[in-house]
Amino acid sequence: LKAKFGADHRLFKVVDAAFGGEFWPVFKLRVPTKAEPGSTDFAERTFLIRNLTIHSVSPTGRSTKGCVALDTVSKKFVFIKDYWRPLSPDIRSEADVYARLAMRKVSGTATILCAGDLHNSIGSLQTTISDRYFPALNKHVPLVHTRLVMNEVGVPLKEYITSWELCLFTWQAFSG
Repeated sequence: LKAKFGADHRLFKVVDAAFGGEFWPVFKLRVPTKAEPGSTDFAERTFLIRNLTIHSVSPTGRSTKGCVALDTVSKKFVFIKDYWRPLSPDIRSEADVYARLAMRKVSGTATILCAGDLHNSIGSLQTTISDRYFPALNKHVPLVHTRLVMNEVGVPLKEYITSWELCLFTWQAFSG
């Protein structure tokens, strides 16, 4: 890794933490994606992961996890977000929001490599079913298991080098 990033490059620390250590084995993670733009057929893209970069410790919520991954096709590092999103025609998916931002050429936003909702072994969407067993939750919108793969691997904001850099990043976030 040091040959790819340089020993003191900030991204090296992030990737090294994602794949370093002896605690976890390497896992193969598949992400469903449309076979071709505009197609209704789905394919899978495979990534290698080891350690989580972020994870939720909340007993409620969307069980969000994030990790740096190695794309087995391009051999580049990417970031994968795994979470449960609301399944409602009234709520846009995060992948759709990123696609709109890219279409409008909004600077400073991550670009999506692929994204998709996960299916179970019989081909149905992986959705929450608690509303079936608890009638009081009927107002609750079911959630669907989703993975989103971003081309960019970010560095935590707390890793800024100078106060000027911190101010610049903050200004960019607000000015869009």
